[in-house]
Amino acid sequence: MMDAWPFDTTATLAIYGAVVATIVFLWDIFKWWTAGPRIVLTASSGNRIVSPLTPDGELFISVTARNNGDHGTTITNLGYYFYRSRWKWILRKPDRKFAAPDAGVATYQAMPCLLQPGGVWNGLTREGGGLKGFIGSGILVCVLYESSRERPRRCRVTPS
Repeated sequence: MMDAWPFDTTATLAIYGAVVATIVFLWDIFKWWTAGPRIVLTASSGNRIVSPLTPDGELFISVTARNNGDHGTTITNLGYYFYRSRWKWILRKPDRKFAAPDAGVATYQAMPCLLQPGGVWNGLTREGGGLKGFIGSGILVCVLYESSRERPRRCRVTPS
């Protein structure tokens, strides 16, 4: 009479061990891939501040960075890229690049700023001057530089 399982006990345990080891290996790769800071960046224009220190009618771009990862990072710089067309945006070839040196003046938290896991960084940049004309005439992208990456985090500035 033929047995239902064609392998002996040793072969069965070897197959079981190989399957479990493969699953554990794949899980370790997944944990390695997702480890580190995971910054979610949002930016919106047309924000006003209710304060006696800012003139009435002055508009700001509000930037929020949330660290949803398991490691901290340091936010080092904030800037903007301007693209005249969608094609240049797709190719990542900006027409103009701007640094936001006044982000430290008008922010809730100055830069550089250590952003711990679960932490939130809020910043403001004045729209007046260089950025005002670019908000409606093309694609304005906020870029956030951090110590854990060479390339900046990017998000499109949503107009008000």
